[in-house]
Amino acid sequence: MTPARRPGPRLVETPPRDEPRQPEPPSAPPPRPAPAASAAAKPKPRPPEPVETGPAPAKPSAYEQAVRIETRAAAPAQESAPRPAPGPAPQPRVGVIVMGGAPADAALAGAQGADAVVYVAPTVESAEAARRAGAQAIDVPAGAQNPGRARNAGYRHLMKPKPEAVPGLAYVQFVEAGAALAPGWLDAAVKFMERRPEVAVVEGATLEARAPRGRNAGETGEIQTSGPTLLVRAEAFEAAGGYRGDLPVNETEDLCIRLRRRGAHIWRLDAPMATLRRGSVSGSWWARAVRDGYRYAHGVRLHGAPPERLYVGEHARSLIWGAAIPFLILCFAAIGAAAAQIFGRGLNPFSVAGAILGFGAALYLARIVLVALFASRGRRNPLVYATSATFGHVPEFIGAWRFYASRDARRAEP
Repeated sequence: MTPARRPGPRLVETPPRDEPRQPEPPSAPPPRPAPAASAAAKPKPRPPEPVETGPAPAKPSAYEQAVRIETRAAAPAQESAPRPAPGPAPQPRVGVIVMGGAPADAALAGAQGADAVVYVAPTVESAEAARRAGAQAIDVPAGAQNPGRARNAGYRHLMKPKPEAVPGLAYVQFVEAGAALAPGWLDAAVKFMERRPEVAVVEGATLEARAPRGRNAGETGEIQTSGPTLLVRAEAFEAAGGYRGDLPVNETEDLCIRLRRRGAHIWRLDAPMATLRRGSVSGSWWARAVRDGYRYAHGVRLHGAPPERLYVGEHARSLIWGAAIPFLILCFAAIGAAAAQIFGRGLNPFSVAGAILGFGAALYLARIVLVALFASRGRRNPLVYATSATFGHVPEFIGAWRFYASRDARRAEP
């Protein structure tokens, strides 16, 4: 018999202790497929190199901060060094071109303040007299003198490089034959031109011995054209091409119109510019009126179209009052006398013609009165001026007729 087994000790299961669980390591990502052999391997970026920095500056204490504040408050404010005052601006240089036709000494008397003076002499003797007076001179024979060509020749001689030339001339004053500049005109004109850079030509009043009011002493301000004595900017003069050498008259009017077309302005100042000496205006009243009529007709042919309409009104008045109205009066007088002779009973033909002529005379008398009242302000003798202006239309018409009968009428082109 086998002996009986004793029961062994009973095993009792004890619950496990609560111990912190360790996190499981993350599973490795699945391996990526190797890139294709054709793709180029990108270079790995280099890690940034460590920058060596020194120890941080120590923060100033409260005492140091207070000392700094007191020091700044006690120190005087440093003033900036004063800038040197700018010197006076250089004065623009002015050249004067005097057209010959009068004694050189008298013509050069008013150009003493200019930087350079050129005298356009019609004869060799006058050129020598101008050189003795201290001016440069150019000899242009009177027979070859066209107004525009002579002025251009003087300008070229003024600007020509030579030992006695003055460089940097900004303005040029042209003086007509027989005129002398008034004292102080150049300074006044240059100051005005410096303030108004848009103005290319400026003129003043030209006084005459026979007309103390002045030939061009009309309304001041912007005008269409100037007279033959004028101050012009050298830059604008050259840009416009100077004077036209193919014009017998109206060379200055043509220059002013071409400058206005380029955007420049023409101005008249209320200041005396020049004085025409007694006897400088050649010819009698009749001869001067004939020249004016020629000039009016030439101006209408040259620039009579809008918007310039140069001398259109003057030319029309010379045609109307110098030819049309006298012709109509004579025709009506002749027709009236003939009608009285043929059809009139008891009418004297001479009385009828005389009545018509008297009506025409009354018409001209009325115009003289109107001109004396409204167009002769400031004249020394308005009645004389009105009479000469009214009856001067007859020789003006003769001058216009001479222009249309000459070759200049066919050559006058804008």
